[in-house]
Amino acid sequence: MESLTILSRIKQHEMAYRIQASVPELMDLSGESDATFRLYGEEASQPGTFAACCLNARRLDERGVRNIQIFHRGWDAHGALPKEHGSQCKDVDQGCAALIKDLKQRGMLDESLVIWGGEFGRTAYCQGDLTKQDYGRDHHPRCFTV
Repeated sequence: MESLTILSRIKQHEMAYRIQASVPELMDLSGESDATFRLYGEEASQPGTFAACCLNARRLDERGVRNIQIFHRGWDAHGALPKEHGSQCKDVDQGCAALIKDLKQRGMLDESLVIWGGEFGRTAYCQGDLTKQDYGRDHHPRCFTV
């Protein structure tokens, strides 16, 4: 029994090594086509951007990763909504649309479930000043949407 436990641990460590050793190849986007970078946007070649995360999500899916989460910071706008949300929407719209198109073109969308959501709702009323340039909305703690 003890030898089975040891063998199981060895296999777990070997799998962990294989996963870690595959990261440099996964993150190397040099083999992606110009068309792919146009699809995801010019920021896709910059590590850490939302576009790059969407492209890497496709690459993870290609390699059989079963659960992939992409996180986009910056939506917690209690003020300056018009300014804040314009740039946030640009990032999310192009990256998400590119990921779905890319998965479909490669025949992977039939086997992939894509879920898009936020962690909670927002109040319907304004928070802070109500001017054309500066207004916001507070958290709605009783309206968790996901």
